[in-house]
Amino acid sequence: MTFEDTYRPRIELFLAAAQERGAESVLFYSSGWRREDTRYITGFNFVGPFNMVFATADGKIRMGVSSSSDLMKASNELPWVQE
Repeated sequence: MTFEDTYRPRIELFLAAAQERGAESVLFYSSGWRREDTRYITGFNFVGPFNMVFATADGKIRMGVSSSSDLMKASNELPWVQE
């Protein structure tokens, strides 16, 4: 699965729904117990207590992780994340 073929369309679907409601960005949050929200839009399986993904209408995608091991893993696995 590539970002452009799989994950970008998923993110754009949520952004389109948000824009219909007047929002210009979406925030996805997953706790350690329920990891599927951010995994669905990034394919990233984190190990820390939480993970956040912030997508804006200009196409930028940012991720917040809660452990240094997730930071290193995300930087290797997700080169398309801007921050």
